[in-house]
Amino acid sequence: MNKIKTILGRAFPLALGLALSIVMIARICFDLSYDKFYEDADRIYRIRTTSVLQGTVSEYFNVSGGVAPGFRQYVPGVEEATRTTFIVDSPNFTDSEGNTVSASRDILLADTSFFHVFKRRILVGDPAEILTVPLNAMVSESFAAKLGGIEEAVGEVLYNYDMPQIPMTVCGVFEDFPENGSLDIDVLVSMSSMPSISTENWLGNDRYAGYVKLAEGVDPHSLDDAIRLMQEKNQPLEELEKEGTSIRYWLTPFDRVHTSDPEVRNSMILLGIVSLLLLAISVLNYLLSTVSDAVRRSREFATRKCYGAEARNVYGILLREASLVMLAALAIAVLLLVAAGPFISNIMGVSLSAMMVPLTWIVVAAVVVLVLVSTALVPGWLYMKIPVTAALRNWSDSRRSWKHSLLITQFTVNVFMFGMLLAITAQYSKVMSDDPGYDYDNVYSVFTSGLPEETVRTCMTELSSVPGITDVQRCSNLPLEGSSGNNIYLPGEERALLNIADQYYGTSGFFDFFGIPIVEGRAPAAPKEIAVSRSFVSEMARLAGWADGAVGKQVLLSEHSAENDDYFTICGVYEDYLIGSFNNPDERPSIRFWAEAPNDYVYLHYLLIKTEDSMPDAAAAIENVVGSVVGGTRQIEVISYEEQMRNLYSDNRKSRDVFIMGCIFSLLISIFGLVGYIASEANRRSKEIAIRKINGAKASDITAMFAADTLRMAAVAIIIGDILLYVAASGYLTLFPERVSLSAWNFVAADLLLALLATASAAICSYRISRANPVESIKNE
Repeated sequence: MNKIKTILGRAFPLALGLALSIVMIARICFDLSYDKFYEDADRIYRIRTTSVLQGTVSEYFNVSGGVAPGFRQYVPGVEEATRTTFIVDSPNFTDSEGNTVSASRDILLADTSFFHVFKRRILVGDPAEILTVPLNAMVSESFAAKLGGIEEAVGEVLYNYDMPQIPMTVCGVFEDFPENGSLDIDVLVSMSSMPSISTENWLGNDRYAGYVKLAEGVDPHSLDDAIRLMQEKNQPLEELEKEGTSIRYWLTPFDRVHTSDPEVRNSMILLGIVSLLLLAISVLNYLLSTVSDAVRRSREFATRKCYGAEARNVYGILLREASLVMLAALAIAVLLLVAAGPFISNIMGVSLSAMMVPLTWIVVAAVVVLVLVSTALVPGWLYMKIPVTAALRNWSDSRRSWKHSLLITQFTVNVFMFGMLLAITAQYSKVMSDDPGYDYDNVYSVFTSGLPEETVRTCMTELSSVPGITDVQRCSNLPLEGSSGNNIYLPGEERALLNIADQYYGTSGFFDFFGIPIVEGRAPAAPKEIAVSRSFVSEMARLAGWADGAVGKQVLLSEHSAENDDYFTICGVYEDYLIGSFNNPDERPSIRFWAEAPNDYVYLHYLLIKTEDSMPDAAAAIENVVGSVVGGTRQIEVISYEEQMRNLYSDNRKSRDVFIMGCIFSLLISIFGLVGYIASEANRRSKEIAIRKINGAKASDITAMFAADTLRMAAVAIIIGDILLYVAASGYLTLFPERVSLSAWNFVAADLLLALLATASAAICSYRISRANPVESIKNE
């Protein structure tokens, strides 16, 4: 029974560390395995663009429509090429019976070469034929299931909410793309649905994602000259360079695109640090337990050596014992992971089963073996160093320096984890509470694209009459969605001066709705008027010499200016506001247009509603009003702007939650180690404690003795932990464009928390020992 108790006592803290480490290792391996499942994955590349405009360098992955096919046509060594682009903004379709079917993944346009590059099992249909016909579509197996199954899906006609008059016919079904893939697609529509002016152009309209598959043995770097020749044949490079513009294309391995994303890379680093620390603290805790047992077991191994046991026999015994502990720890870890399955999915953004890719099993197996070997070899080495004669002559080396070193290391890990948690939490709080330059409190949006204009206007009228609703406006894009770009030209000049963040259209009250101040002039109120950001004025003063301001000046804009004399007049300047998120802000100058109603060139996708603070169930009230006007023709979704802002920083929140779990688990493991240490020290010093009590020491004195011993170790850990914390936290915060300052309170709070928890745990653990009968201790001696 005692043996089982000992095994479980050592297995439980080891299980805590293993369970959380396995989750984090699984997520890292999941990210590392992204896009490696494709056939010939090592030959698939994504086309990357580097552009220079008046000295400003930009890098992005999108290209113009003709670039990807051009690679296949003009660049030797390119075996296949394909491109995709977005087609609709709404995920919702209406089927032939009027039912709403929602895509949970992307809806894209693709050409006939798509499945030549990204090979998937085709369940029904021939992509080479289907994707040549305009408005033909192929759907994923899971989307087909929503339509009633594969057979029922083929032939179904779908109408997207965004384009309710345009039928898309399902002609084929493909196998779902795995979760560890950058391409997550439910619906592929034929690229021929787009006009050729978009799919074949070589400059501008860079909305396409381009991919190539190289022939075997071709080095992508060897294609640089051929790519340049391709551009010279199809793009006026010399003219562009004279105007201060240059464009270059590069090939990036497709299976590295995901891990090259800064947010993904940062997340992997954090997960790796936490998992490594938890594994370390778990192993150290096990070693602390075995070292504490060294005095008792030294005689056992000395006796075995007297009867002929060699080093391999000692290591074999310890390996068997460690194996039993490891098996028990793994069993407990599995139970914990099963019980926490939904919580893990929420924190990691993907289910544990999906994260168990082949690489995960390999790495987890290697970690288990490494931990197992460590927990057997180190104790074995210690026992082999104890002389047989010393062990048999009542050897009493307490190995106190070893115990202190192990506990100090555990405490150091806790200081580091606490401090990093505080830094990450402070950064999360900052991005959530910082001023984006506009007011989004009590703001809701409804996606109205595809609805008849009369219906939308009726919705606005009805909403405006609802008590508690203070304003109703419309716009093309929400600031948090980011922005596409267009170029600025001056009348009579052909050179592009500036690439701006185009925020497109808003109704007359847009600026007042969001509380964006107009610092000069007024808001636009006519089709040929625009408002520009303050940074736009600064850039144009630098590039075009606009020393007297921007109001009244005229400019041309790519996409918007149909002719060389199609000017837009700047009527106002507004204060810069955040476009995108604080983690990934679009720092380009921006512009806004005016529109009250959509047309062939103007779109107003969103209905914006602002309510009073006191309005109860605002979202439900808005949904009821809009739903009653629209009727049962489509589902209405009312989205809180505040909730969308929270979702922008979900990665920050997940990092915080990961460190919270890491702190809890590391603290529990350290407490187990501290309890074992105090029990060992109490047993070793039982005679000393008894004599102290006989001489008048109180229980509080004995408790204080152990607490002081623990506090001394905590003090050493605090010094080391603070140094490591400063380096790591400073590096972490530099990853964010908008970041919190690293405060001394981060260190003080982490230090105090560790000191209080350590001394409190020591005091509680030693309290029972301090009340033991001293006579019994002396009798045992």
